[in-house]
Amino acid sequence: MTPGGQGPVEFAIVRVYQSGGHVDPHGAATIKAARVAGIKFVDGYIFPCFSCGDAAGQVKSVVTALNEAGAEFGMLWYDIERYKWSTDKETNQQFIAAMIDAGASLGIRAGIYSGHTSWEAIVGQSWSYAKEKGLPVWYAHYDGSPAFSDFSPFGGWTSPSIKQYLGDKSSCGAGVDYNWYPSGRSFFEHQPRSSPPLPLPDEVNSTVWTPNQVQMTTNVSACGWVSYKQCDKRWAQEELGTSESNTICRAGCAMSAVAMYLSTRGHAQTPGELNKWLISHGGYVSKDLLVWAAVNLLGISFQSIETGVSSATLQAGLSACHGIVANVRGGSHWVLLTGYAGADSFTVNDPGFNQATYPLSEMLRFAVYH
Repeated sequence: MTPGGQGPVEFAIVRVYQSGGHVDPHGAATIKAARVAGIKFVDGYIFPCFSCGDAAGQVKSVVTALNEAGAEFGMLWYDIERYKWSTDKETNQQFIAAMIDAGASLGIRAGIYSGHTSWEAIVGQSWSYAKEKGLPVWYAHYDGSPAFSDFSPFGGWTSPSIKQYLGDKSSCGAGVDYNWYPSGRSFFEHQPRSSPPLPLPDEVNSTVWTPNQVQMTTNVSACGWVSYKQCDKRWAQEELGTSESNTICRAGCAMSAVAMYLSTRGHAQTPGELNKWLISHGGYVSKDLLVWAAVNLLGISFQSIETGVSSATLQAGLSACHGIVANVRGGSHWVLLTGYAGADSFTVNDPGFNQATYPLSEMLRFAVYH
């Protein structure tokens, strides 16, 4: 499906709950039709009914209806715009927090659809509960420009995830709004290769740890960066997520890099163990796409996907032992930055290749954790 002048459709977000206080009767069928049409990323959005009460129940009813219908969705977005909310901001905050908590208890990934003006009117510009819980933000500005340069920070978000830049359009006979998500689905990631790295010999397998002691590499900085290899024989051939074709060795670089940072921070997780944990805690969508923010439940905090980051900013982050997972090799691979090597190059723990440094010029984007 190609909307006129807008390029191929890569993702769709379908209404699954209506403001009248009931599950959208067409939501599940529309999600399934989008899947059949070949759209890879398909989400749902909830237009909540404040006056109906039971915020958690509204989320649960949607999840139950979609699961019973066999409608596979990636995320649910909570539509927070000015429509019949309380005049008391604290009451609205409690309602929205209940939705967020309900989604988290069900193991789903969620986000917020709102804007600076609506957020201020409904909950107050500084209320940041959603951001603190790791939810990304999707905003609307119908300026016809697929770019984030117009974004005004609110709710703790300093950078958005999606922009709705054209409204009330028609595509393939359906009414739609056009949205822009840069560099693909940046909150989900995996990197399959046509030629995966070879399993490593035993003597250079990953750094090992026991339940009572994490053995950390200390050759780079005081942070004590842990190193793992995705093709370590202990987990190399395990299925990545619930994929039937991708293994950790073949496509687990991003997940393995996150496992390194978790273990560095004392939350010991090998790639094999983290993979299992992610499967049972909503850490993958579409079988094997990593949800970056899922590991917030383990004690670290996903910040954002960043591009155009300066060498000085990266160095400052590494000095603070922040987790900076860099996208390299033309976008096909992820590594954990561990230090500055000089001349705008950085030392890394590479989960897939025996490469110790990468130049900043070859780093396309960064997943950042604190």
